Amino acid sequence: MEEELRCSHCRRYFEDPILLGCGHSYCRSCALKVSQGPSTTRPCTPGSGHTGSFALSVAGSPLSPQPSSSSEITLLTSGASDTVSLCDQESDKMSIISESDSGVVVSSSRSSRPSSIIGQPLSLSRLPNILTPSTSGLQVGCLSCHKTTYFADESSIVSAPANIAVRNLVQRYSAAQPSCSTPTPSASGAAATAAAGPPPPACEFCSSGDAAEAVPASITCLDCRYSYCSSCAEAMHPPRGPFASHKIVDAAAGSGGAATPRRPLPPPPFGAVGADEARCSTHRADPLTMFCAACKILVCCRCLQDARHTNHDIQALPITCKTQKAELTTTLSQLGEKVKTAKGEIGKLKTLQEALNVNALDFKSAVCIQVDNIIEELQKRKEKLMRTIDEERDRKRRILRDQISRCNAQLARATSLIQFCIELLKEPDPAAYLQISSALIQRSTTADFLWHNDMKTKPEVDSEIVLNLDTKHLQYAIQTLDFAQLKGLLMSTIPTRGDYSQVPSPPVIDAAACSAENNSVTVVWRPRNDGCAIDGFVLEIDNGRDEGCYKEVYSGPEIMCTLDGLHFNTIYSARVKAYNAAGESLYSDPICLQTASVAWFQLTKSASQREIFLSNESHTLTATTIDYQTILGSVAFSKGVHYWEIAVDRFDGNADIVVGVARHSVSRNLMLGKDINGWSMYVDEKRSWYLHNEIHEGRVAGGVRKGDVIGVRLDCDRGTLEFTINDRKRVSEKGTTVAFMSIPRQRFYPAFSINCKAAITVHTAIPCPSSDSE
Repeated sequence: MEEELRCSHCRRYFEDPILLGCGHSYCRSCALKVSQGPSTTRPCTPGSGHTGSFALSVAGSPLSPQPSSSSEITLLTSGASDTVSLCDQESDKMSIISESDSGVVVSSSRSSRPSSIIGQPLSLSRLPNILTPSTSGLQVGCLSCHKTTYFADESSIVSAPANIAVRNLVQRYSAAQPSCSTPTPSASGAAATAAAGPPPPACEFCSSGDAAEAVPASITCLDCRYSYCSSCAEAMHPPRGPFASHKIVDAAAGSGGAATPRRPLPPPPFGAVGADEARCSTHRADPLTMFCAACKILVCCRCLQDARHTNHDIQALPITCKTQKAELTTTLSQLGEKVKTAKGEIGKLKTLQEALNVNALDFKSAVCIQVDNIIEELQKRKEKLMRTIDEERDRKRRILRDQISRCNAQLARATSLIQFCIELLKEPDPAAYLQISSALIQRSTTADFLWHNDMKTKPEVDSEIVLNLDTKHLQYAIQTLDFAQLKGLLMSTIPTRGDYSQVPSPPVIDAAACSAENNSVTVVWRPRNDGCAIDGFVLEIDNGRDEGCYKEVYSGPEIMCTLDGLHFNTIYSARVKAYNAAGESLYSDPICLQTASVAWFQLTKSASQREIFLSNESHTLTATTIDYQTILGSVAFSKGVHYWEIAVDRFDGNADIVVGVARHSVSRNLMLGKDINGWSMYVDEKRSWYLHNEIHEGRVAGGVRKGDVIGVRLDCDRGTLEFTINDRKRVSEKGTTVAFMSIPRQRFYPAFSINCKAAITVHTAIPCPSSDSE
């Protein structure tokens, strides 16, 4: 937790911390030092590692927000930008081979779709440049999360409210552990400084750190412990307002003695109201006793008479503080369970290293038996095979070691955040806690949502050594003996003693027979009639990012291969080569195939579901009894955002319609949402509610009738599920449009349940609308 109590800029414990828009904190002086304006560029603080890359500013843009006054603080976090980064676009494209890694999984039931072939690969980049709107004012870059917070001007930073909760936590932590105080210069450095005398006073806000370019300071504030030049003093420390009572001396006189460290104000007594922090900025004499839920700010009793808060939901500070503490506690409980599970999975990863050594030794023994049974001429190749196994073992050990290191690092960050939040939950001052509660909830919720992206404990390699010794055509290939998986890598470095003309020619891809259907592609090729024997073919496909990185997806004697589970709206490049005992051919000319832009699917049912009828090319579902049965779509989703609509074709007062998503193991003879494998919205003529594992929640008045359209939006990356009726977002009792949050990251199928002769038609391949939660 100690890392959370240190400023990421100066690496010291927080002194007068202020809250940034990203949820982290900075010392007020550090925020002033690293801030960047539209006309000048401040030098970075030496030793901080900050190069100013997070503090770029472009003024004069029509997109730039303008602050209403110099005292108003404008906080805009780069993480909340409406623009999607390139990294977010590319993070969804992982393996195209593993079913658990691919974005979608397609069942064997699907209809034919037209081919989508794009000939040779394009040389231009497939991703357009994305521009973010510029913002005027000052920008402060956070070194922890690399997000940017915007302030109106330097006065906004100076007058920004202190992060009281973090400040109090630093003081409690320092009091409990005196040895962990803020580091001070070494004794030798102090002695050298004392011998050389105090440095000449310089302005601490406009000097670059170079003594030759230092700007002389004219005054020093004994209360703030800062020195200012004449221009900075007028702009940042005017002799009026809250600075009127500060003691100002000449800069030369103020630098004469030993330097006094800047210390934060002592903590107020338990239960006391701070002079500045807990009093209204508009009505200085009134304490902050209420919280406006609409404006998300603390207000006093006189503020309630203002027209700005008319008809707003006003709550007492203790009630709001208790509610948000309970919300943070729930999120921390979920995150803590995942941390506990991750510890066990990391332990399993460590045991894989030991199993890898054992399996490698066993495999080496098996290979030794094969090699000892071969003629004496193979003895020289034996040692090389042993080295290959060791290299494979070392490669897998490196992969496992790197994976364990990444998981431990993520685990340490999550544990630190949990301890940090738990300590802040002990904050007795409601106003101080509410000042940072939203940021804590956001950080913990983000860590919870992105847990499966950051904590990847699934083994990246297998503990088995999967290498097959090739004994075919042994006498001919005696000088090129190697593991079959490594022949292609080493063929260029091993001289061939046989007739090189026996190596097959490159195959030819039959573009007319190739096709792209939904999120799968079919590649067809044929060998050249050159008289050379062919043992098999190797098909490789790239990752769809135009990076030239290919991966083997098939090896065998067939001349056609269909690949399922690819990403939608992606261009893939494929190539083929042939091989025999003499060696491998060159690659064929590549072909580009593009998957469908959006997902489309049909409805499927089991043979036992005789009371449910499918028509209209398996897009219309009709029920004949009052019993519920669950029908799934033909496509499963595990990544990306997907949307489909359900049109109500027939509906009477006794019928019910249930739509949502489900795992493949959902019970087909129950209503969708009755078991743990289904998430749904139940709707009848008068009302609707959400249903999961037989738990009803979010009941809302108003149902559906014939002709209505129900929309379902599944965001696999964020783990959310939303519903609309006639393009209207359904708002629950809690005031949110998201039906389910934190859905586990697995494969989900579109699912439907109807009864009482109701009929619905599913419309797919629809562009996904935006969401309020994004």
